[in-house]
Amino acid sequence: MIDRKLLFFAAVLLVLASVGAMAFGATHWRDASVISDLRINGRDGVARVEGGRRTTWKGAAAYAVQLSWTGSEGKKRVASGVPITEAYAKEILRGGQFIALAVPIKYSVSKPALAPVVVPDAARLEAALVARGDLWLWVGLLGVVLGGGLIWWARSRASIKD
Repeated sequence: MIDRKLLFFAAVLLVLASVGAMAFGATHWRDASVISDLRINGRDGVARVEGGRRTTWKGAAAYAVQLSWTGSEGKKRVASGVPITEAYAKEILRGGQFIALAVPIKYSVSKPALAPVVVPDAARLEAALVARGDLWLWVGLLGVVLGGGLIWWARSRASIKD
C-alpha cells in the first residue's frame, strides 16, 4: 500500500499545481480583458502586414503577425508577434503568402508598448482566451478538490492508525 506521507506529499503537490493552473487561467482572462478594452477604447487604424509565423501562444498553436502603421501622432509604429487565430490566418494566407496586405486594427495611444488587435479577429481571439481561461479554472478546481480530498483522507487514515 502507498505510504501515507508520500500520498500526503503528492496531494499537496496536486493542490499547488492546481492553484498554478487557476493562475494560468487568470492570465488568459486578463489577456481577454485587454483585447476587450482595446476593442472598445482603442484608436482605429490600418496596419500593413509585414510578416507572420505559426507559433505557440499560451500553450496552444496559433499564428502571429508583424504589423506596421502610422499612429495618430504621425509616428511610425511596429508590433511583432500580434496574435491572430488560426481561422483568421486561413482567411489572410493562401499558399504561405499573405493575401491581405493591410488589416484594420485598434491600438492604444496611452500604452504604446501594448500590441494592437486585428479588428476582424478580435472577438474570436477574445472568446478563445476566455474559453481557455475557463478550462484552466475547471482543471484547477478539480485538482484542488481531488488534492484536498486526498489530504483529508491521508490525515484521517493517520488518526485512525495512531
